[in-house]
This record gives sequence, C-alpha cells and structure tokens, in this order.
Amino acid sequence: MKSLILFIFCLIFAINCAPGAENCTKEDLKECIPLEKKLESYASKYKGYRMPEISYNSSIIVCKDIKKCYSDLKCKNAKELKEDVDIKCSKFEYLTAAIHVCSARFYRAVYSKKYECTSKFNFITQDLSAKRSAYQNGKSCFLEVVKQECNPESIEFLNDNEKYGRFVDILTVKPDDKCRGFHHELAALECRPIVSSIEKSIDDLKKNDPKLVASISRCDEALTCVKNACNYPLPYQVDRKCLMLKLATTSLGECESKVHAKWPTVSKYPCLNGTWPMEKKVFCLNKTVAGCFEKVYEGECGKESVKNFDEDFKTLKKSNQSERHGGYIKGESCFLDFVRSDCNQNLFEYFSKNYKQFAETMSIKPKNGICLDPHFQLNGLRCKGFADELNSKKEFIFDNEIFRNDSRFIYVSNLCRELQNCMNESCTYGETATEKIGRECDILELTATSFGRCLSKIRKEKPNISEFECMNGTDFYSGKPSVSCDKFKSRRKCMKRIMRKNCGKEAIEDYRKCADTLSNYFNCN
Repeated sequence: MKSLILFIFCLIFAINCAPGAENCTKEDLKECIPLEKKLESYASKYKGYRMPEISYNSSIIVCKDIKKCYSDLKCKNAKELKEDVDIKCSKFEYLTAAIHVCSARFYRAVYSKKYECTSKFNFITQDLSAKRSAYQNGKSCFLEVVKQECNPESIEFLNDNEKYGRFVDILTVKPDDKCRGFHHELAALECRPIVSSIEKSIDDLKKNDPKLVASISRCDEALTCVKNACNYPLPYQVDRKCLMLKLATTSLGECESKVHAKWPTVSKYPCLNGTWPMEKKVFCLNKTVAGCFEKVYEGECGKESVKNFDEDFKTLKKSNQSERHGGYIKGESCFLDFVRSDCNQNLFEYFSKNYKQFAETMSIKPKNGICLDPHFQLNGLRCKGFADELNSKKEFIFDNEIFRNDSRFIYVSNLCRELQNCMNESCTYGETATEKIGRECDILELTATSFGRCLSKIRKEKPNISEFECMNGTDFYSGKPSVSCDKFKSRRKCMKRIMRKNCGKEAIEDYRKCADTLSNYFNCN
C-alpha cells in the first residue's frame, strides 16, 4: 500500500497550492476566527464523549454565527470554510448521544461475536448497499446489542425511528466532503477492532510462531477494511503493522527487535559517526547507510540475521514510519526519491517542477493563520512523525540507567523538544496538549539526573522505609499521581531524607527543582 502520508500531502499540495489562488486573509477573517476557535473548543472537548445538552445548545448558536460570518465574505475559499463548519456542526447532535462511543462498542461486539444475532447480518462490510440492508433488516439485533453495550442517551437516541434512519444514512451514503464528515469517522471506528487485534499480538510474535500465519490473515482483513477509509492515520498504521508482521518472519526482523530493545551505544560502530541511522539527518537511506545497518545487525545478532539483508532491509525501511514522515524535510533529492516511489507520476512531475514552492509552503507560516492552509496540514504530519519516533524510543530511557552525555539520551531528549516546538508552531494542537508534552520532556530529562536514577533505583529495589514515620499512611510504591503528589509536595522533606539514605547526597543536590518538576508534571495543587 502506498504511503498515506505522502499521498495526503501530495494531494493537499497539488490541490490547494495552485498558482493564483486568492484565499481569505487574516484581516478578512478577523471576525470569524474567534468564533472558529470557540467552535473548535466544543469539538475537541467532547470528541468521543457525550456533549451535555447545555453545551450542545451553545454550540448550535456558535454554528449559526460562524456560518453567517463566512457567508458574508467574498474571498475565494470562504465557501470551503463554511462547508467545513457545516460538517463540524452536523456532528454535534451525535456527540450529545455519545454515538462515537456506542458505535465503537458495537463494532467490538460484532468482531468478537459476543452476540449470536450479529452473525446473521453483514454489519461490517465495504459494500454500502449490503451494509444498509444489514442495518435495516437487522435493526432489532443492532438495538439489542446497543441496549447491553451503550449509555442511556445512546439507547434513547437510536430507538427513535427518525434518528435511527438518519444514522443509517450516514453509515451507508458516502459523502463528497473531502474526508471531513461523520461517515468517515464511523468507517474508521468499524476497522478499529481488527486493527487492535493486530497491534495487541504484534509485540509477542517471533519467527516461526504458529500465531504468525493467523495474524497475517487478520492483517489482510484489516487492509481490506481500511482500503477506502480516508481517516488518517488509520490506513497508514495498518500498512506499517502488516509490514512489521512480514518482517517478523525473517531473521533480520528478530534482530531488529533485539537491537530496538538493547539499543547498543553508537561508539561500537564507527560507521554511525556518533549518531543513529534512524535520525532525521540520514533519512535517505543510501547504500552507505544501509551497509552500516548491515554491520550493526551482524555485530549484534550474527551472520544469520543478514543472510537476506537486501530484501529484508527494504521491508524494514518501509516499516519505519519516522522515515516516511521525515523524508520531505531533509532536501530536494531525498524528498523526490520518496515521491517517485510513493506518489503517481503526475504528482512526481508536479513536485519536480514546484519543489521550491513546496519548501516555502513547509517553512513559511501563512499570514491568514487558517488551519486549512497546507502549511499547517503538512507540518501537522511532521509533528506526528516526531511523536511516533519518540514513543518508540522513550521507554528505553525510562527503563535503563542513562546519563546525560549518552548519545541515546541526547537523541531522545532533542526529539522530545522538537516535538514540543513543532506542536507549538502548529494550529492543529491546543495549548493544553503542547504544555503536556513540555512536562513530559521535563520528566524525560529528569531521568538522566542523579535524582532520576535514585527514583529508578528505589522503584526497582523497593527498600524498607518503615523507619521513616513521616511516610506512614502512604502507599509508597503505588504509581498513582495522587501518591506522587503526596511524596513530592505534601511530604517533600520526608522524601528527601529517604532519597539521601538510599542514594547519597548527590541525588538531592537539586532536590527542590527536581521535586517541583514532578509536582508540575502531576498537576499537584
């Protein structure tokens, strides 16, 4: 399957960056933008959850105001902006009844065959006509499952014949709304159970495991399900997971898991030049870099692991999602190599001729400040790449005794701050999410200090602290945030004594600063 990320930005750039486009400026939108932000706050706050009636009524008023605001504008993309609001507002009715949550539970029940009646109807299918028939003829079965699995507000909503009819229409009529409507969100939820089953099993798979064949079979089923889904990043995630399953059948795949878990120091392999090949500075994996990979795998796992290196490495390279996210940010030749292999010929020719314009779109923030602008959409994908790479590496830092001058720590710490900066510059992420990442980066950096290593030691060794009466009544080794707040805010002095006894003076040299960092992370009041 082609890279969904490249396809998305190919499509966005080709459609929205046509020469001569005269879109609304920030000045044009000065009355509309505050309303748009208010609407976004409703949508993000209750996404996937029930929206209270009072919030629903308020959101409808905002919807009317912002639609009128966009209708009064004469600039070129005002109509598109209004259509986007129409789509957002049409979903609020379903938020009041928590239909997202209910649908997800229904699909899980169907996939797990929890209710006998669901096997009689084709509720999960890409054939919209067959799906419509299933929801019409199997209505009693659907409502039976809903009654057992969903919240009262969902049950009440779906038992209303008129509302049920509209719900079926949304499920079975594909709209021309550029992937922004409720239909696509439900289609993605429909695929989640099969995708989750792949994700759940993939970490335990090993070469020659009999479960591997069954997992690959489920992988094919998942690919079929998401084939027509346009909800990024689901199709891309499935594509990558399937490549990982294929890789699990190879010796190189086994070695990759070992290297990923062990993460050997770069000094063992001079060809790495002090940096890991996964870092963005060498995303274009040429023959020299591939040869370095081969040396690393052979050094860590033996010659058997690189027996079919060229073929296996192609699969590994495709499964590395950070490479795909980061490919376009490093340079023209590197970027065009990816486009050549992952986009069609017309788009490759387009980018070959317009690369400078594309680079400017990526790097220069537009004056209009509209989130629909390609600059924000493309850079939103870039943030996702940083997040995925960070999630794949940070557990190693948390689980091992790492020092600040260790190249592995420096890489992950810088990656975390790059993600924070990326989110801060993007209008896709709210202030709360950006601040949360900032706190996580602080905690990550704390792990490489004497303070952090002491906490890790105490957590692993679990020394007897009964002599410290100041900690009486505290579930000391619990991982609950409330307990952490108790230790590092309410009983801060007591915790300092415990750390000094178990780790020495070095662990508490910057105690107040480190304790404040932890208190801030856990939002201790």
